[in-house]
Amino acid sequence: KDLGIETVYHPHLDTFIERRDQLDRMMDELDTDLAGLCIDPAHLAHTNSDPVDAVRTYISAVRYMHFKDTRVDPALKGYDRYGAFCELGAGVVDLAGIVDVLLDANYDGLAIIELDASKKTAEQSTLESIAYVRDTLGLVLTPQGAKAT
Repeated sequence: KDLGIETVYHPHLDTFIERRDQLDRMMDELDTDLAGLCIDPAHLAHTNSDPVDAVRTYISAVRYMHFKDTRVDPALKGYDRYGAFCELGAGVVDLAGIVDVLLDANYDGLAIIELDASKKTAEQSTLESIAYVRDTLGLVLTPQGAKAT
């Protein structure tokens, strides 16, 4: 932190902290002055955890957000869950609810639109997710250091 580097933990599928109950236990112990949190709502959705509630509960520790969507299918196990990640708006994640929490809290940290893999081209996936962020969520995309237009 003294060097201007923020450290965050990212709850992730197939790690020792992937479910909400595990996240809660970690947050009971974490010194959030030293390390923050990166929420990836798609990973939480796969564990039947509520990403909106997780962001709401831990917003003061959130330093970095992933905007990520997924289709949840209980029949998917292990690595097959990663193939369910999809373009924003094509899955089950309540991204609008997450955005509401972030805006209400005046969140000014980083957010990244993320998609691990797709059957579409990278360009098509990117364009669809950007359109969702702009047209459905009503957000303005301004790269860090750029002036908002």
